[in-house]
Amino acid sequence: MRSLVSLIGALCALWLVVLLPNGAGAAGIRAATHDNFARMVFDWNENVTHTAEVQGRSLIVRFNRPFDGDPKTVLKPLGTYVSGVTLSEDRKSLTFALKGDYAATAFLSGQSVVVDLKPAKPDATPDTKADPATKADTTTKTEAKPTQSGPQLPVRVGSHNDFQRLVFDWPKTVAYKVNTSGSQAQIVFDKPASINTDALRNSLPPSLKTFTVDATASGLSIVLPIPEGGRVRHFTNGPKVVVDVLVSAEQAAKAAEESPAPQQLAALPQGDDDVSPASASNAKDKAAASTKPADTKTDKGAAATALDKALKDSIQPPAGLTAQTGSTTAPTGATPATAGKDDTADTAAAPGVRSVVASLSFPWNEPTAAAVFERAGYYWVVFDRHQNVDMKLQKKLGGSVVQFIEQLPSRSATVVRMLIEPGYNASVRREGLLWVVDFMRQPYRPTHPVEISPQPKSPVGPRLFMPVSDAAKPLVLQDPEVGDRFITVPLLALGSGVYPPHSYPDATLPATIQGIVVEPQNDKVMVNTSRNGVDVTAQGGLTFSTDLAQIQATSSIGASTDLTRVLDIGSWMHGPSEDFIKNKQVLQAAVGIAPANRRNPARLELARFYFAHGYEAEALGILDTIAADSQDLPNSGAFKALHGAASFMMGRWAEAVDDFSHPSLAGVEEAAFWRALAQAELGQPELQAQTVRDFGGVLNGYPRAIKVPLALQAAQIVMQTGDDQATNTFLAAAEAEDNTPHEKAAITYINGKQAEMSGNYEGAVEKWGTLEDSSDRYYRALATRDRLELLSRMEQLDRPNLIKGLERLRFAWRGGPFELGLLMRLGDLYSDEKEYGKALRVWQQAATYFDKQPGAELAMNRMRETFDQLYYGGLADSMPPLRAIALYDEFRELTPTGEKGDEMIRRLADRLVSVDLLQQAAALLERQVKYRLGGAERAKVGARLGLVYLLDHQPDKAVEALLQSKSPETSPGLERQRQQLLARALADVGRPEDAVILLEGDDSRNADLLRAEIEWKSGNWKAAAAALAKVVPPPEQATGMTEEDARLILDLGTALTLSQDERAVADLRVRYGTAMAQTPYKDAFTLITTPPVSGVIDYRTVADRIKQAENFKSFMSAYRERLRDGGLSAIN
Repeated sequence: MRSLVSLIGALCALWLVVLLPNGAGAAGIRAATHDNFARMVFDWNENVTHTAEVQGRSLIVRFNRPFDGDPKTVLKPLGTYVSGVTLSEDRKSLTFALKGDYAATAFLSGQSVVVDLKPAKPDATPDTKADPATKADTTTKTEAKPTQSGPQLPVRVGSHNDFQRLVFDWPKTVAYKVNTSGSQAQIVFDKPASINTDALRNSLPPSLKTFTVDATASGLSIVLPIPEGGRVRHFTNGPKVVVDVLVSAEQAAKAAEESPAPQQLAALPQGDDDVSPASASNAKDKAAASTKPADTKTDKGAAATALDKALKDSIQPPAGLTAQTGSTTAPTGATPATAGKDDTADTAAAPGVRSVVASLSFPWNEPTAAAVFERAGYYWVVFDRHQNVDMKLQKKLGGSVVQFIEQLPSRSATVVRMLIEPGYNASVRREGLLWVVDFMRQPYRPTHPVEISPQPKSPVGPRLFMPVSDAAKPLVLQDPEVGDRFITVPLLALGSGVYPPHSYPDATLPATIQGIVVEPQNDKVMVNTSRNGVDVTAQGGLTFSTDLAQIQATSSIGASTDLTRVLDIGSWMHGPSEDFIKNKQVLQAAVGIAPANRRNPARLELARFYFAHGYEAEALGILDTIAADSQDLPNSGAFKALHGAASFMMGRWAEAVDDFSHPSLAGVEEAAFWRALAQAELGQPELQAQTVRDFGGVLNGYPRAIKVPLALQAAQIVMQTGDDQATNTFLAAAEAEDNTPHEKAAITYINGKQAEMSGNYEGAVEKWGTLEDSSDRYYRALATRDRLELLSRMEQLDRPNLIKGLERLRFAWRGGPFELGLLMRLGDLYSDEKEYGKALRVWQQAATYFDKQPGAELAMNRMRETFDQLYYGGLADSMPPLRAIALYDEFRELTPTGEKGDEMIRRLADRLVSVDLLQQAAALLERQVKYRLGGAERAKVGARLGLVYLLDHQPDKAVEALLQSKSPETSPGLERQRQQLLARALADVGRPEDAVILLEGDDSRNADLLRAEIEWKSGNWKAAAAALAKVVPPPEQATGMTEEDARLILDLGTALTLSQDERAVADLRVRYGTAMAQTPYKDAFTLITTPPVSGVIDYRTVADRIKQAENFKSFMSAYRERLRDGGLSAIN
């Protein structure tokens, strides 16, 4: 009984922990009234999503997390606006009772949610005791008064198929910010102005008419609704600020149906909304032309249409525009630095899908310092030495990601700038003296942030000091877009850059990927470099804020050192492993006795327990049960993080990437780390190295069973970029006194890879050699493979022995990337050795066994490429014919469809017939006729097939092939050839009468020769003679006749002799005797045509005479000559 009471008490305590509000939620709520609006600020300690809407006289504010504060504290400061407030049972929804008609706007400020209440009508006031008539008069009078302060700001509007454009025509450059939150975007300008809201509202489509404007003496704020599936893009063109609201295709089509064409209103300046910037590619004149006043005589309609089309077809803003998305600050020399780009939310690759990567290479022959950063929408790559960069090559390397690139003139440095596809950021790596800049969807931050130390009391006066080594001399550069000058300091140390950005009264240091950038705010700022580092000073000393501590705290916003933990694995263990059974029973009992509304949280706790003890499959099973029973919990960050971690530990990489990419985990560094590890397993791990480095600190709180394998994987990822420092850091995290043989082998293998990448090949071979006797099969196989490859590169192992060594590894470790990579490599080596059959078989195994693994498609590509080279490129011509046809039959499924495949078969059939491999050629052509061809082409190849069967003495199959390939689309010439072949085949199967009938109406020479041959074989000498008489040359052309004509005359004499036509024989001798005496057949002709002594032919001696004459030149003999001269395909 006592144990049961203890158990129930423990379970109650556990549920109290679950049910109590989370301390990481909201910290409080603030409120105050202003001149014409009221403001509430909800201060959170973490990122939340929110909505705020007015329904009647109620303001409803919703969050995705429970609200921990007391909302009633706002009633006193907002007494004229709010009369009461209620909090929902789940503490996620707050309902405020309003005292009047108000409109609400909400936006994010850091992690705080700001909600403003304003009168629904201009100058409306809270309810007072005035009577309705008085209120009506007041409203009527005040509606005519301007409600905004500052000068009138012209706003131009343009409607396009897939976006709406607003152009704010500021007379001078202003600083602005765009904050997006859910379905709203807030544009905040730091200068006051007023807008004609009625005119603007009339010009916008219905989806944007609900915008709100808040104009104060300190600035101007516009809140735009974002349609579902839409987003905001903004950029500057000189002083103009352009904001585009992009919509989905469905929304665009709907808007096109519902919205009339935009009206030109008096309050809105006339003209096109498209803004053409000053291009860096000598396009300033065009830009000027595109922004002429509305009264110009230029036909702007046509120009606008053309530009609209160009913008629609392009995925980037025109050259020179500062294209941005999301929440950021407009680039201007006087704008304070912000926390920079979001590190994880919008830059990760799609779940389970590899991000597109563009890599630009810059080779050098000596050590060179570099700086890489973004400024005014352009990426800059700067080196401290000069070279002429091949821009065409770089644009080709950049592909679709690099939209524009140019090299700016400089005598002492190399300065390249480019426009990049939105959403892509840079990272840098170095291979020897080669600098490589990779653009992909990744966080905008350096690998090793430079320490920036304000020193107000240094010996040289107040300064900023950065302790970096190998800094290059400062370079003063001019920005063609902004028009200002700034200073950059390239650094030699890889990945050293500024993060987060820092802002001071005299200078701004924006965030960079590599190197340092200083934006002076006046002409007194100076930048100096020394062996100790870089310092920023000014004449008379650099000016700091009066509160240095406050400056430092502000500048570090966004660079959190206390990582947000979503996988508190240590606490999930509920004690040591020795107590596993006992604790499992307690958690199972908690699930069993929990009421329905608490059962799924109890299940989640049990799943966490299983995961923490290494039972990932069991954890996933419980999570599947939760997903089937709940709609909300499976979409929470807690659920997605656990499901992703369990999937990761079971090798389900794509599922893990999908889980850790869930919006509920956006901005969580721990999720970004696990996602990068999983994404690396899908291919190209070096591209995830920066994220792994940045967030590797999450490992510190993990139990050993999780920490060590993750640290080993992280070490292998960062090792791909040559970062020895980060690799050693992760290896140190993986080393423990109780390392298993597997872990020790992994560390030794990674040490060998480090030695190889640093050029210490002998050391790498030695390290890997120590693993040959290791009990760990996986790393023994990896080490043996890499050692063989390295010995081959060192020319200490020839290719045949390399193949033998790798073949012995075929069964060392089955499955996964190792075996797939081994098979791909063996295929390449066999191909290099011209053993194409072995190469195709190895690749076929890779494609078959690993069809669902990333990279397996390369095996099929290699097979197709090699097959094409063999039978289309001519490589098979060097193979023995029998081997060539056998290899073709083995991999005939690789024959491409269409003309290319037919050409392969044609070439192979020609070669087989040329070496008298008729059966193989016939089988090849028969499949082509049956399964690949149709129409006239089928009839043409069918004629070739029939001829091959005739040459192979299979006339019955020739008849079948010719009849089955008949087509009404056949040309007259081809049909004549097919009839002649069919006639010959019919004659050979014993149907000469049908053959002769088939040739009726064909007066061609080939038909007469075929008739003569058929009649000759049938013994019908008179008919044979009649046919031959049509093909012999006339007597007057017999002088100098060809050998072929002489043989035909001899054949004619033979047929006349055997037909007993003595007069015709005598006449033949008279007409052709002299000419035949000049040919090799003179004796045979004399024998056949000379009458006997008695004057009567002795027919018993005719056979002896005929034996001395040449055999009859048949119809097929002519085809054999054509095959010998031009191949099978030459017959038609």
